[in-house]
Amino acid sequence: MHVRHGHPCAAPARALSWRTGLCLALGSCLIAATAQAQTGTGTGTNNGTNSGNSMGNSGMGSAQDPRPDTPLIGAGEAPAAGNLRGSAMEPSLAAQDQHGTGGSYGSSYAGSDYSWIPYTRRGYVGISLGNSDYDTPCGLAPLSCDSRDRSFAIYTGGMFNDFLGLELGLRHFGKADRAGGEARAYGANLSLVGMVDMENVSFYAKAGALYGHTKITADALSGVTTGTENGWGPTATIGLGFNFNRNFTVSIERSRDRFKLPGGARTYVQSTALALKYRF
Repeated sequence: MHVRHGHPCAAPARALSWRTGLCLALGSCLIAATAQAQTGTGTGTNNGTNSGNSMGNSGMGSAQDPRPDTPLIGAGEAPAAGNLRGSAMEPSLAAQDQHGTGGSYGSSYAGSDYSWIPYTRRGYVGISLGNSDYDTPCGLAPLSCDSRDRSFAIYTGGMFNDFLGLELGLRHFGKADRAGGEARAYGANLSLVGMVDMENVSFYAKAGALYGHTKITADALSGVTTGTENGWGPTATIGLGFNFNRNFTVSIERSRDRFKLPGGARTYVQSTALALKYRF
């Protein structure tokens, strides 16, 4: 029987080569997998760190500035022009008040823009009570010749500016017992108002026209023309006011009004009154 004998190292050599190749292949795969895992870990770490930093910065920004619409101003940066509108570029309320927008009682131009007189501002209303002095004739007979009674007026006005305004009023001068009868006068006036208004005191003058109504009764022996009459006449007032606050002023004033009498004659009625004015 013939037995073939091969090289004693051939089989082990083939086995070693096969096993070696397998080991090398597995080692390469393991190295590649390890490298892949390390690369993924580093990327995840970096992404997590960046995300955390971003969230931290966002959180800090939210905590430092609760207004998300307001940009943060860094060191050395000038504020935007729009941010100055609510601070330096706009006058304070106190400054506006001193310039008449809010109003201080030291100026006739202070107070509300509301007025009952068209085309005026800083409106007001007032009332006055006083004494009237008639200058009507007493007649020929020795009859009563009283010339005084109570006067009453209400008015409203407004200012065009600090010094000039317009006023509309109703005036009643009561009655006077004269020539065995009575003399009555009342009317409505429209006047321009000139005013100098200081902190506590105001000076003013009024001049305009009065549409008046008079009624005269008398004894038949007096020789006084009786009846009623209507007509226009001039009116003038000067006054001194004391400002208690922005709204209230108490004044002393002297007025002179001319009325038309029955028969065509004209006479003046003078009055001294205490007035109270309220500014809107």
